[in-house]
Amino acid sequence: MVSAVIGIAALAGGVQNWLLIQANRAERLMLIAAGLLLVYPGVVTDSAGLVLIVAVVLMQNLRSR
Repeated sequence: MVSAVIGIAALAGGVQNWLLIQANRAERLMLIAAGLLLVYPGVVTDSAGLVLIVAVVLMQNLRSR
């Protein structure tokens, strides 16, 4: 259930074009993919989704500085 909630948040961030700061096209696609991966049950899909979300957070953190 926790991964599905995180997935819905990532999906919403990708659709709304916003996570920490405004997302670019690549970040939006990564967030949407991560959201879909996290909603689908499985260890492999959850891991891939979390990696994508961490990558987007790091990218946005570096861009905001």
